[in-house]
Amino acid sequence: MSKLKQYWDGLDAAPSLDESEIEESLDRLIHKLGRKKRMAYSVLFALIPVLVFVGLFCIWPKPTEMLQCYVPLGEQRQLTLSDGTKVTLNSGSTLVYSDKFDNNQRKVFLNGQAAFEVTKNEHSPFVVSTYAFDVTVLGTVFDVSAYPSSSQASVVLLEGQVSIDYPGGKTLLEPGQLAKINKDGSLAVNGVEALDYFSWRSGGFVLKKASMSDIIELLERQYGLEVRYNYSEKYSDVCITAKSAERMSLGSFLQLLENLIPGMKHNFDKDNNTLELY
Repeated sequence: MSKLKQYWDGLDAAPSLDESEIEESLDRLIHKLGRKKRMAYSVLFALIPVLVFVGLFCIWPKPTEMLQCYVPLGEQRQLTLSDGTKVTLNSGSTLVYSDKFDNNQRKVFLNGQAAFEVTKNEHSPFVVSTYAFDVTVLGTVFDVSAYPSSSQASVVLLEGQVSIDYPGGKTLLEPGQLAKINKDGSLAVNGVEALDYFSWRSGGFVLKKASMSDIIELLERQYGLEVRYNYSEKYSDVCITAKSAERMSLGSFLQLLENLIPGMKHNFDKDNNTLELY
């Protein structure tokens, strides 16, 4: 290589340097550079699968995870979903939801009762799916009650507008309306004081022409009790209307029932957390 340099620089060139020596030096140089280039290509080709995997990992949509929240009897839970929607779950309720909604639809599955304050998104409807109906909104405040054990399911609208898709068809609710869906799939819509139906969030309740089974459901859910009662004729025609904006103590609630249902008595076993009505 030094002879080649001397030749090109014209300094102290060896007179015996001929064309064959120049070609031999060039061949060695090209071979050496070619080997390094081949090594670089080999490294690059080995890295291609890794680079492709890293790139796909960065840009490929991450799989969503379905989450579940169950609220024991006598308790409540508050959730904020990934889109900012706020949910208050009542006792004995279960909500199944995605950890991240997609761009086309936001859907949750409810068994029980929940109040929703839905973040507005005109391009992504929010859907609450229950055993009795689906409620679709873009952004609003409403309450859904859909316990499979109850005789009716309901939707109460406080703000905005919702669409209810039920077995008998589809209907729109306006603020201040209550929709009740019966077990046979029929639906009835009435005007109500919507705020009354959100009072359970602060421990209150609304009873509208409630039967004995409705009262027992309220006792079990709100106070986390096991309720037993001896059936008799005095309970067959029970039809109670009452409401409270705040939580009543168990004693106060039972006193209210005894005033409204003539002849009703109770016995409360604190050790077993069991209430007997007779």
